[in-house]
Parts: sequence; structure tokens; C-alpha cells
Amino acid sequence: MNQKTTPKQPQDIQAEAALLGSILLNPLAIVEIDDLVQSIDFFDKKHEYIYQAALSVYQEGKEVDILTVGSQLKNSKKFSSIGGNDYLNQLINIVPTAAHIKSYAQIIISKARRRGLIKASQSLNELAFDENKNLDQIIEEAELSLFNISRQHVEQNVLRLQEIMAESFEQLKQARENKTALRGLSSGFSNLDNFLAGFQKSDLIIIAARPGMGKTGFALNLAYNIAFNIESKQQNTVLYFSLEMSNDQLLDRLLSMHTGIDNWQLRTRHLRDSDFHKIEQAQSELAKADLYIDDTPGLNISEIRTKTRRLNYKQPVDLVVVDYLQLMRGLNPGPTENRVAEITEISRSLKLLAKELNIPVIALSQLSRQTETRESKQPALADLRDSGAIEQDADIVAFLYREEYYNPDLEDKKGLLEFQVKKHRNGPVGKITFYFNKEIQRYLVLDKESMQPADIKK
Repeated sequence: MNQKTTPKQPQDIQAEAALLGSILLNPLAIVEIDDLVQSIDFFDKKHEYIYQAALSVYQEGKEVDILTVGSQLKNSKKFSSIGGNDYLNQLINIVPTAAHIKSYAQIIISKARRRGLIKASQSLNELAFDENKNLDQIIEEAELSLFNISRQHVEQNVLRLQEIMAESFEQLKQARENKTALRGLSSGFSNLDNFLAGFQKSDLIIIAARPGMGKTGFALNLAYNIAFNIESKQQNTVLYFSLEMSNDQLLDRLLSMHTGIDNWQLRTRHLRDSDFHKIEQAQSELAKADLYIDDTPGLNISEIRTKTRRLNYKQPVDLVVVDYLQLMRGLNPGPTENRVAEITEISRSLKLLAKELNIPVIALSQLSRQTETRESKQPALADLRDSGAIEQDADIVAFLYREEYYNPDLEDKKGLLEFQVKKHRNGPVGKITFYFNKEIQRYLVLDKESMQPADIKK
């Protein structure tokens, strides 16, 4: 009767011995791999002890050789367990040169990662059977453990100031030669790009407003501009989480933006033959864009992270938009009185997602009703709903404000929307004015002199 044997753990004892021999042979060899290989990466326990001893000697500023490593092993009472001087001499005789130490390191790292995956899968197996655990938490823990394995061995890129200055000067030189070049991701609005220098990598941008101000419309315009390359010639990938509106509703708005067909006509399906021709043409053009929409209601931060990581793995994401923050759930939704803590968790997690993927994340947010009770309806940072952490975590906080909403009879304010930057961690605060063409759901740049809407460059 055949018995199942336990598969052998991934390992390469020969590569481990060769790496240690290289370190003992050449005092400078450890410099090449100390930021890559960790002591726990070694399968053989005695190799783990020897490498840890070598690291300790190196970190103390001493020369790494058979004598100093042996002394360190004696101090930690591991000398006899590794085989003493006989085994250390044996390691030195394994390799003639330390030239291939990085190759040995890559083999060890590869085997360690495989063992890590096996361990993570076993842990996940146990978690999956635990009915007391929240399923979203299990999935989040699984993804995080896999993500940590992939990031565990990262070579540090420590650069001398001279190298950093050279790279920075090259960027400045390119910007001087190309006056239209932006440091960040172009929003498609020239006035907004001039003010913010584009949306910067790793930034969390909060765009907040009271209901009816046009949060979704403005965010969708940004997504449209960036995904359809209104200003930039390069292809950009946008992931849009719509927790309030459905895919069909967003598509109607996008078609209206792209074709110039009245949005209400699209909604009611009162279309002419010429409109159908425009829509057919728009479908082929819009199909080329890298705009991804998820209209799942009530997503939690774990689900948003998971979906973003998955898409980013297949195709690098340039921008994430969340519409809107207060419709999200925390990992452990509780009573209403804990909503502040829940929003705090969501806000900080969105900032961490921006840093992790090194991309801008735009999150829309509601404002509290305080603005409605004041004589002046102008929004303030204190009006951010549910949590002060939103202001703290954000790199940029901007409010959308339409005077027309409160005073419809003011002719000079009709169709105008103010984008008010009230917090800017790395730049100025101020106000930018747009014109909103309600019929086609498009926001347009205003000409500074005439204060009339200017066409967006296509």
C-alpha cells in the first residue's frame, strides 16, 4: 500500500553554504547582500545562526571573517551547535571566490519565498475553517500576507546627493524645454493643472461638497479627461468606484460628454437618427479608453484595496476615484456612534493605498449640514462630515461650491462652479472657477479675460 510522503520544503543547502563561504572569504561581500537576505531566509538552522553572527559583526563596524564571526557565535552560545571552526573552515573551502554572492542570494530568497507561500497557505487554510472570523478580514489577511512576501526582499536604493541632484536637474531641464510638461497626472483642465501641477503620486485628494453641488459630475469629468487623454497623449488607467450611481447612469453621462447629446434626451431615450450615429461612433472611441467602473454598493476598504491591487497587477493603475467616502463601510461596521472611528479607518486606509501603489487617489466626501445653518454658505474644513481624520490624512482638500444653488436669480453666477482648495500640503490654497454645461454634463475651463467657457483641447 502506497503511503503519501510529505513534500520536501523548498531549499538549497549548497547555495546557503556558498553564500556564507563568500562572506567569510571576502570581508566586503556582505555589503552586497545585507539589505536583501535576512537570517530567517536560511533553511538550515546552523546557517541562520552563522549569517546572523556575520550581520552582527558587520553592523558593529568590524571586519567580517572567520575569527570575528566565530567569536560572535561563542558570545551567543551557538558556536558548538554550528560545528565550530571545523564547519566554518569547511564553508570557506566551498567557493574559490565571492564574485557570485548575489546569485547565491537570489536562490536563497527564491526558496524562502516559496516556503513563505506554503506557510501562508497553511495559515489561510486554518483561518478559512474559523467560522468566528469575518470573511472580509480573512481575505484581507491573505492578501496582506502574500503582498508582504513579495515585498520582503527589496534592495535598498540609497543614493548619494550628487545622484539625486543630477536626476532632479534632468527633470527641471525637461520641464524647461517642454513648457507644457507636468510633474503630476494631468486633470485635463489647464487651470487646475497650473494650480496643482497635476495630481501627484501617493496623494490623497478629498473633493467635498453638499448634495446638489455636482461632486459626481466633476469627478466623472476628471476620470473622462484622464482616461481619454484630453490633455496628455499617453494612455492613463482610471479605476472609478461608484457607490451611489449605477453603471448605466454613469454611461449616459459619459456618452453625453463625449457626443454633445443632451443628457436628458439620453436618459429618456428621445433620440434622433443623427444621435444614434454619434452614439455608434462614440462606442468605438470610448472602447479604447482604460476607464474601469465598479458600481458595487456599500464596498468596504478591504474590497476596494483588493480590487485595486488585482487590476494594478494586470495593468498599472494611474488614478483611483471613490464616489463617495461616506457610502463606504469599515471592516467591522458597528453602531452609529462608532461611525467617526469607521470613517477614520477608511480615510487612513485610502491614504495608505495611495502610498502603497504610488498613485493619486481621489475620494469624494459629503459636508455636514452646518453650512446650511450659516448666513454664509461657503464651506470650511470644519464642515467635513464624520471625522477630522479626513482633513488630517488628505494632502489636498477642495470644496465644490455653486452660488447659483443658493441664489438662482444671480445672472453673473449662473453655471459657475468654484473649486476651492482649502488645504494643500505641498502647495498654495486658492480658488479656480469652472463653467458647467448641464445639457452635456461637461465642466469647461473659463477664459480669464472674458470669463467665458473655453473649449477643452482634444
